[in-house]
Amino acid sequence: MDGMTNTKDKSSNCFVQPARDETVAEFVELRLVILSPSFKFGAKWRVSDGATEMDVSIRDEEFLRSVQGGEEAFRHGDILHVTLQTTQWVEGMMLRAESAITKVHGRSSAHPEDPQTGEVWKERW
Repeated sequence: MDGMTNTKDKSSNCFVQPARDETVAEFVELRLVILSPSFKFGAKWRVSDGATEMDVSIRDEEFLRSVQGGEEAFRHGDILHVTLQTTQWVEGMMLRAESAITKVHGRSSAHPEDPQTGEVWKERW
């Protein structure tokens, strides 16, 4: 042969499918703009890192309690300072990924200051 692999040979293991449990997880601290929060249990939020829009789940229970308790109000363009976990895996021949906010460190308002407190940045979580 001329250096090519014969794909008709059934004994050849040219294409080995990785197992689903071969995952790669990465944790990054960054800021995300809230595009569409969701107040439905388990629903994903739509956010942007300034370059890419994505759907993320929220795993920070303290932050979720604060949101569900009405302690937080969001405005268009609010920015969350978060730890984001991105997990990748191969499914079939496709690369898959999912993102989750594991910790919300704070929030900055799209407006210069909160009319009640005068604060621009909230470090509450």
